[in-house]
Amino acid sequence: MYELDTGSYRKVTHLFENVPINTWFAQAVINGVANGQVFVDNLLNPEVVYIIHNYGMSLILGDSTNTGFNQFLIEYWSKARRSHNEFLQAYPESWDKIIPTLLTNDLLIEGVDSAEKIIQAKNVLHTRVNFSFNPKKYSQLRTKVNLDDYDIREFGIDDFANYSGSVVPNLFWRDADTFRKNGKAYAVYVKGELASVAFSSCQNDEILELGIETNPDFRGCGLAKIACIRLIDYALDCGLTPIWACRKGNLGSYKLAESIGFVVDCELAYYQLKM
Repeated sequence: MYELDTGSYRKVTHLFENVPINTWFAQAVINGVANGQVFVDNLLNPEVVYIIHNYGMSLILGDSTNTGFNQFLIEYWSKARRSHNEFLQAYPESWDKIIPTLLTNDLLIEGVDSAEKIIQAKNVLHTRVNFSFNPKKYSQLRTKVNLDDYDIREFGIDDFANYSGSVVPNLFWRDADTFRKNGKAYAVYVKGELASVAFSSCQNDEILELGIETNPDFRGCGLAKIACIRLIDYALDCGLTPIWACRKGNLGSYKLAESIGFVVDCELAYYQLKM
């Protein structure tokens, strides 16, 4: 199998055609606005691709019966020395029968196996939820929120490198300049302290996918919702479709999505390959 250099990433764009699930994070790697790795079965005419985003999310697209590529996955995953967990999605659905057979360790299932076993497991099957944006639902809730009641500021380039957390802009964009040119973020402050940041984890001429990080000291205060509303307003003003996706077990993210105009579109297998 082969790892593509960045100049060859466009060779796999055809594999994204007619794929109904959210693949924006992987497309960000292909388009050069996010860092990652791209592996293919064939350098000239790829029929299957494995894209790893530096944040830790990954995607497999293409032929699930390609035995050579599947053998590469067995070897790659068995030898992987990850600095963080990997969360894998795959399309088409035929991969869901193949992937468990390629893993060295057993695959446990969130919600079926005990929490203790899940903690100890090397591989865990979760469910990922893709949401779609409902403009009518959003407009109804938007009339009940006055953003002037909050200290909301644009999240600047100086904040890009200095803001730390598990879901922050510098984990999703190649560098600060790329984020400045292609992304957007708004922060809610409380008495001068940064409380919550909503940012575009992916953004292009069509969509803006939201990411959110809240200071632990301000969780439960509803400020993530306020930051997201400001960013959604920006997206709509620019003619962009807001996008949301999360792990089904992440109840905070799931409920937040529902509270700001998103509705469940589809669910898919989401494989956690631990460090």
